[in-house]
Amino acid sequence: MIKKCLHTLIALLVLSPALASQTRVESTGGLSLVLQDSSAEVNPYNFGNPAGLALLPAVSRFDISAPWFQLYPASSSFQSMQADGFLSRLTSGFDNTSLLSSSTNAFQYEGLILFPTPKWAFQAGGDLLHATNQPDTTAGIMDQSLDSTRALGRTAYDFGPFAFGAQFQWAQYNFNYQPVSGAAATLISGNTTETLLIPEAGLLASFPMDSSKSPAILRLGGSFTMILPSSTDNQNFDGVVIGAPVTVEKNITVSSYQSFGPEAYLDVPDSLQAVILDHLENTSLSQEQTSSSAATAISQPAFHLETENGNVFLGLFKWHFPLLISSKGILNMDQGAYLLINSKQVDYFDPAGTTAFATNNSDIQGAIGTGLDKDKDFGVGLQATLETQSGSSDPAGGTSLPVNFFGYQVSLGGEKWFSKVFAFRTGIVFESDRNQGAQAVQRPFYFVPSGTQITCTTLTVGAGYADSGLQTDLRLWYGQPSIYDSPNPNDFATTMGAQLSLSILFR
Repeated sequence: MIKKCLHTLIALLVLSPALASQTRVESTGGLSLVLQDSSAEVNPYNFGNPAGLALLPAVSRFDISAPWFQLYPASSSFQSMQADGFLSRLTSGFDNTSLLSSSTNAFQYEGLILFPTPKWAFQAGGDLLHATNQPDTTAGIMDQSLDSTRALGRTAYDFGPFAFGAQFQWAQYNFNYQPVSGAAATLISGNTTETLLIPEAGLLASFPMDSSKSPAILRLGGSFTMILPSSTDNQNFDGVVIGAPVTVEKNITVSSYQSFGPEAYLDVPDSLQAVILDHLENTSLSQEQTSSSAATAISQPAFHLETENGNVFLGLFKWHFPLLISSKGILNMDQGAYLLINSKQVDYFDPAGTTAFATNNSDIQGAIGTGLDKDKDFGVGLQATLETQSGSSDPAGGTSLPVNFFGYQVSLGGEKWFSKVFAFRTGIVFESDRNQGAQAVQRPFYFVPSGTQITCTTLTVGAGYADSGLQTDLRLWYGQPSIYDSPNPNDFATTMGAQLSLSILFR
């Protein structure tokens, strides 16, 4: 449960070159590799390094965003879902497959950012989320709702040759489980309260590559994240097992968690941005259990429950250059691509210390995008993403369950400025997810059962206002994920959502 919450909801909301938001990017179908928007810039701040806060333009600001989402199933093949709150995004990263899904640092431009001096920055942020019927591979066992509250304090200072940043994040997640009946057991009620305390530090060294007024800069550094061992996941269940009532309490504690790794960024002003990073992750959890009835569920003293080791490698670039210069303005070409390799091995143990279960998974993603734009006039682009997941889950003495997933997404969209302050945006996204493995695969708003292919076409529209000190963006989207080639015409769901974002600059 702790890892699931760590991978949830990465928020992005930013300037474009003076003011912009992730809502703008998503309104065009998620053209993060194409649009020139600060929320999609390749810089240390957008990739979670706290030191990157001090390297932003020294303009104090306040950002807030309110999303709303609904999923209505036409049949039991999908599960109803609702979500709303005050946070920058319901999903994470540059697109639905999430470049940053392995990061515990989910805060970006959100809340209040202050620059007491041009080199010193401070950020205070927080968000709320309420969601029901979360997509879960165990949806047939427990029907869960989620309320989360998070808070962040972050500060950074630019010393010139290097920048240092530190932050502390508090997060609490409350899950409530609805009654579920089974052949031998009935869940009457259940809840989970999870609290995480997450400090993080980052360091970056800057190396100008020429002596011009705006030189190309190479930045080398890294970040280190941990979860304090006092972080816990407390679970309580009341049920009936073989006719006997029982209350079970589980306490899962973070014994240790570290995430760290090197990062390299290249910034050639108005031309090229690139990043290469490699982050290692190690997690260790312990569990203890108490039961009101030893005959139906035993009590267990604390024991080593789980060890997880992971590695995330990312290489990404964005290229922006003038294609045509005339008296009517500059026509630019925008291109970008990335490769993400995420590997993870998890070992689960029984109270005796014997390995009871092991998983080994690899997730590889790649994307490419291209487009044209003219500042404050128009922009249009095409972006495609591919993803494969492979591996297996191996119970001790049992049958191996393979992971075999392939998905792709194609986005086409653009924007048109009708004046210097008003813009209209639209995009269409086609996604196909095919699961040929033995385990369900979770997507942002639904999961793909074994042996199933789900396709979805989503239409997005948006409108925005932007001047030197204020921006508002509104995004609406509508889609229908459906089971491909199903003989049942009702094997689909309807998704719709809206998001309103506001950014204020204090000049």
